[in-house]
Amino acid sequence: MNLCVDCGKEIWKDHKRCFPCARKAQIGSKHSVQTIEKMKQSAHRGKDNASWKGGLPKYRVCGKQQTVRHSPRCRECASQDKAYREKQRLNMLGSKAPAWKGGITPLTHTIRELSESRQWIKDVLAKSNYKCVDCGAGGYLEAHHIIQFSVIFQKFLRTYNQFSPIEDKETLARLATSYGPFFDVSNGKALCLKCHKRPGRDNRKTPVRSVQQWDNLTETPKSFASQEP
Repeated sequence: MNLCVDCGKEIWKDHKRCFPCARKAQIGSKHSVQTIEKMKQSAHRGKDNASWKGGLPKYRVCGKQQTVRHSPRCRECASQDKAYREKQRLNMLGSKAPAWKGGITPLTHTIRELSESRQWIKDVLAKSNYKCVDCGAGGYLEAHHIIQFSVIFQKFLRTYNQFSPIEDKETLARLATSYGPFFDVSNGKALCLKCHKRPGRDNRKTPVRSVQQWDNLTETPKSFASQEP
């Protein structure tokens, strides 16, 4: 038996300190550089590990070492390949999405969440130089439909009346990506939150307030969209 160098208690001969004194000695202490190097060498990481199987394979496109297993290409290659990004986007739509709950999302919300709709918002804000058209304020802005989205949506349903908005929602969502009036930049303008929610805005004169008015027009909505006061 040996004695603890700090408190003098009897300890096993292979130790210098008892357990409480050893814990106190460790508080605030740091390993030396030599000890850290020894710990690294004894860790058997990478090729020195007994379970080493050659590491992750390489990407097929660029030949770089994979960072995520079972991924066909790295992030740089994926960001540059538009066809691959579109394929990945389609694989996350509808029933293929991880958060799919049986198609309970309304069709109008699905259309507003399309990447084309988000690009339309960016283009409308850029066209207005990122300032409110009514008051000239900057900061947080929203894209306002001059011809109401509900009117465009009703016209869209009448155009594709062979499909049901409930049973054929995925089909209509795909058709909406190529329906021009949804993404007509001239049919939008940037407004600040205060101007967009100003009382009486819905009563202001707009080119089209119903599908019937749209059908009775001799001009296309795009030609008079700039007449919004």
